[in-house]
Amino acid sequence: HKMPLVEVIFGEKTAPEVTATIFDLAKKMGKTPVVVKDAPGFLVNRILAPYLGEGVRLLLEGVPMERIDQGMRAFGMPVGPIELLDDVGIDVAAKGAETLSATWPERMPIDPAFGKLVTSGRLGRKTKKGFYRYEGDKRVGPDPQSYADLGVASPGSASISPEALEERLIYPMVNEAAYCLAEGIVAGPDKLDLAMIFGIGFPPFRGGLCAHADARGAAAVASALSRLASGKGPRFNPAPLLAEMAKLGKSFFGKE
Repeated sequence: HKMPLVEVIFGEKTAPEVTATIFDLAKKMGKTPVVVKDAPGFLVNRILAPYLGEGVRLLLEGVPMERIDQGMRAFGMPVGPIELLDDVGIDVAAKGAETLSATWPERMPIDPAFGKLVTSGRLGRKTKKGFYRYEGDKRVGPDPQSYADLGVASPGSASISPEALEERLIYPMVNEAAYCLAEGIVAGPDKLDLAMIFGIGFPPFRGGLCAHADARGAAAVASALSRLASGKGPRFNPAPLLAEMAKLGKSFFGKE
């Protein structure tokens, strides 16, 4: 009920007047509607998935959860990816990850870490037992046992710079945004940015996900993703649209 965004999903047989009616209804409810084509994960959750997945992989690599989350809050996100997983529910995130991985196994490989936590009863804030510890409704700090449940041998043994953290967590979202735009999931980068600001609280002062990517430059984003792909795997391969933008010196919003 607190979510300001409504994704208005249209299917192959949805009449345009139905989409328009629901769009109008959402506005009357005080929400911000964005029209989105039907596809796994729709728009916001699909783009968010790599952010959450990479957050957990950083954790498995030994980066402390509080470092990951603090870094993303410093970037401007309302919460970090590990905190968000606790808030959403680890079991809910695991189910969503299965759906997306079934569709895009190379880009969104399923990680057994989610399953380990769910099996051990770690579902997040709602059970007062997640990556973090809870006293009442207050998050009070990392739960050391969650590292053990994940099988992390040396928690806190790795460090990461703010720049590397952005490349690892934000750039994969930019990449998935490029796939969504190429597939016509949403009408354009302006609507996509609106959805990400109202849907996950992407920092408005950065203009939105695509606007932020334009500020960094398509060539810089694509180059960082290619470097990550060579070291971490094909899930980081730049989307064809992003690679083309980088090659031609173009941007999401059409400025050269």
